Amino acid sequence: MGLDRGWEKVLRDRGLIDEQPGENAGAGAEADRPTATVIPHRVQIVLWLPGLVTKSEANTGGKNRSKFSRKKLQRDTVLSCLPLAVPNLRVPTRVRLVRIGSRRLDSDNLQSAFKSIRDAVASWLGVDDGDYANVRWSYSQRPGYVSGVKITIG
Repeated sequence: MGLDRGWEKVLRDRGLIDEQPGENAGAGAEADRPTATVIPHRVQIVLWLPGLVTKSEANTGGKNRSKFSRKKLQRDTVLSCLPLAVPNLRVPTRVRLVRIGSRRLDSDNLQSAFKSIRDAVASWLGVDDGDYANVRWSYSQRPGYVSGVKITIG
């Protein structure tokens, strides 16, 4: 199966084709054609969940029932938006959680606000959320008119 000449030039210019002349000598017309090298691509999943409100669980008062229902809503929303099959991801997998909201949280409250979302992503990946060898977590936040959460996996 040969490559189209246009694609062959593009792949050669990007260094994605290994040219090994003479290796297939005597194999007919395909002997002069370069062989394509498979380069693994970086798989990245990006979720934008507008309207998913994250609050610092450390500073939120109220009844346990409202905390539980808020955490369950976050967990179920994230799991329903992720693909059913987990793709082949590089190890360690990097997960970036970004909170978009009107007010800034300090770093420890930001991490506690993402706890149920982190648990949902770790459950989907099939790892423990404390397994630093396989998953690296990073947190950030930015101001925005529409509050929500952006999750980048990969």
